[in-house]
Amino acid sequence: MSQSWDEINQMTQEVVDITQSVLQQAESVLKKLQQTKKPLVEAQKEKLQSLVNKTKQLIDQAKQVIDGNRMIPDRLISIHDPETRPIKKGKLTKKVEFGYKVRIDETESGFVTGYAVYTGNPSDDDLLIPAVQHHQEVFGSVPHAVATDRGFSSRNNEQMMREELGIHRVSTPFRGKKSK
Repeated sequence: MSQSWDEINQMTQEVVDITQSVLQQAESVLKKLQQTKKPLVEAQKEKLQSLVNKTKQLIDQAKQVIDGNRMIPDRLISIHDPETRPIKKGKLTKKVEFGYKVRIDETESGFVTGYAVYTGNPSDDDLLIPAVQHHQEVFGSVPHAVATDRGFSSRNNEQMMREELGIHRVSTPFRGKKSK
């Protein structure tokens, strides 16, 4: 396995070297544009400066990976959408997807009653009670029943829905592998 990491580190270093060369060229262009004050040029200058800043961040991240740091919190995943995050989905075919987490609330007949788009990758179990409270705000009462997937399961959620919110039918399967 260490040989594989050595190969990855070598390739990553090659990408860093090429990227640093391109970065120097972009910074040279920015210096030349400093003398121009035309509105169209100003807008392009801002875009280029933003890309230069993000590229520097990516180079720094790549160097951290080469140095052995494989877990970089809040790392830049996309130069074009800096807020996108890696999201572990627990699917067999896709271990990680990239983007935003979306919560969709719906009735048993499929009518969408609420939704939320989250930056980052908040835990599903932190999203359930706010979803139920949103339902209560919109409809003036809590739902008669709540059914979720196992990501929303927690003792705290189940207790709060039953005891504090008065929902009698709660189906939040336990986390972990399915039993036979």
